[in-house]
Amino acid sequence: MQLNNRIMNYNFLILLGFWNKVLTCIDRVQRRQQDPSMNFHAAALDLKDLRDHFDDKREVLVNASLEEGLDLCQEWNVKVERRQRQKKRMAGENSRDDELTVKGEMEKVMKRTLDRLYRGMNERFTRLQDIDAKFGFLLDVEGLCYNADSSNLKMKCENLSDFYSCDIDGQQLYKKILDCRILLSSPGQYENIKI
Repeated sequence: MQLNNRIMNYNFLILLGFWNKVLTCIDRVQRRQQDPSMNFHAAALDLKDLRDHFDDKREVLVNASLEEGLDLCQEWNVKVERRQRQKKRMAGENSRDDELTVKGEMEKVMKRTLDRLYRGMNERFTRLQDIDAKFGFLLDVEGLCYNADSSNLKMKCENLSDFYSCDIDGQQLYKKILDCRILLSSPGQYENIKI
């Protein structure tokens, strides 16, 4: 009976719909990111799209959750608290500032949650962008093998080398990539070579 009382209330029913919407979007992106063929460049773009989706659809998501919660309350005869809750005021605050309806409180909770999600995804996106800036050129096979801009490639190899100076020699990496370009530009010429 206590569990039923905890579940069958306005706040729970609103948050049930809210979290369903949020977690469904996150789950879709998470499933794509678990694909073994996914790279960090594509993962960063997916995360950016998800972050932007929550930011762009913020009001829609909150309002839809409030409406759905109210509909469920009416359907299941759950009492909706209508009174305004008082909170302690700081010096200088008007008495109007401290009165929130239950609906207003729930709206505030959902928006704060979306703000936290946005900050967390933004932080992860920034980290993935940093990784992409360092390593992303290595995933662009077309650019590595066939792009005519060798100076840009050399700069990227040197930047990678600067960051991992104990592990990577930028000049050597650059030369190896150029060697691969030569091999790829002359198909058939090296077919009989055994490695």
